[in-house]
Amino acid sequence: MHCKIAEMKSLMDTPTAQVQAEEAGGMTISHTQFSAGTDFAPLLSGLKDDSCQCPHWGYVLKGEVIVDYSDGQQEKVGAGEAYYLRPGHSVRFEEDTQCVEFSPTDELNEVLAHAGEKMAEFA
Repeated sequence: MHCKIAEMKSLMDTPTAQVQAEEAGGMTISHTQFSAGTDFAPLLSGLKDDSCQCPHWGYVLKGEVIVDYSDGQQEKVGAGEAYYLRPGHSVRFEEDTQCVEFSPTDELNEVLAHAGEKMAEFA
């Protein structure tokens, strides 16, 4: 299976976050773009440990992902680096960032549904 970013369906489209994705074999392939200042922590409130429980594998095309784990660990992943985010994390961005990411579809959909409910609360 292959897909073109321009042909992926939109899963999230806000002024600060755009996520386009396609599902294949139980995994979701995503192209993500986040504006500087975006912090996912408020959208994860209410999940176990107030964090994302879905694992992600990806590659940073531009910018930097700051990962905060619920156990207190933190890591930064910059442009040109591949990553694995284990369950129990939140992400934020201090600069405009673009990634390609792979996630288990069912687990990702649970997190996105919760984030969508939180966004509706903030609106």
